[in-house]
Amino acid sequence: MWLFEDDRKSFGYRLWSFTPSDGQPLVRLAKFNGDGKDEILATSYDVAVEKPATLVLKNVNLTYNGTYRLSLPPYTPSDVFVYIAVRPTATASHNIITVNEGGDVSCLCQGQGGNPPADVTWYKDNRKIGGTGKEQNTLTLKNVTNEKHNGSYKCVAQSHPDKMFQHEDKLEVIVYYKPKKTKINVREEAYVGEKLVINCSSEGFPVPSFTITHNVTTNIVSNQSWYIKDKVDHRDAGLYECIAKNFLGNVTDSGNLIVKEKRPSTKSTRQKPTTQSTRGKTTVRTKDNGGGGSSAGLSTGALVGICVAVLAVFCW
Repeated sequence: MWLFEDDRKSFGYRLWSFTPSDGQPLVRLAKFNGDGKDEILATSYDVAVEKPATLVLKNVNLTYNGTYRLSLPPYTPSDVFVYIAVRPTATASHNIITVNEGGDVSCLCQGQGGNPPADVTWYKDNRKIGGTGKEQNTLTLKNVTNEKHNGSYKCVAQSHPDKMFQHEDKLEVIVYYKPKKTKINVREEAYVGEKLVINCSSEGFPVPSFTITHNVTTNIVSNQSWYIKDKVDHRDAGLYECIAKNFLGNVTDSGNLIVKEKRPSTKSTRQKPTTQSTRGKTTVRTKDNGGGGSSAGLSTGALVGICVAVLAVFCW
């Protein structure tokens, strides 16, 4: 739509023309004659006009990109540039890249088919990486590490600020690295007959395999990340090593085990009272942990003498 502030009677007609952005020649689209009647001049474009100075474009596509001009003789023509926004298609040259730690990564992303030509940008965890390219952009990572570079990336191609006109493609970077933070967990000492449990841990990708050895590297006691023995004996004493390994290398950790004799058991020394019987006499003896004993006795002869004395008194 164009605006005209002077007297409309000062011009005879209104003419709309179009110069395509693809280099095609100028096209006369429509005209308002002096009598107020509109006239559609172009057959290759679907247009209409509305009073006082509105040109309506219908069923638009990329062929409608270009410069539209309103001519009002004898006034200077007025130009308006129109582009038809089209969402681009983002395409990454790789969707998965595997790389050894310390290596480099390169991935090209193209944003094609957008109108206007798309801006292409790389992101990791919603954080922009590097600059923005026009219709293409290359992601470059140098001396990669697992902690910094492993993970998901995306390239975004955008031809218009409206999110309807953006498209993205994804890249997964997988970093292989040798084992690290290898740790063996072994007790410093154990007693004969006790259960022995040894655990081994490590980080790495691909996930490391484990070997546990005893005293010499050729004496393998486990090909797992653990070793269990139900009853330990003196032969189990010595140095244990955990070896974590993948195709990039191996890392070891070690621990020493001391085996001692079985723990001594503790028993109570408290004694129960004992009873001793002899002819004509009964004695009860008690003992405790702390000291001497006490005894009490009564003879049978003494009892008989007492009884005879009592009878003599009554007879007298």
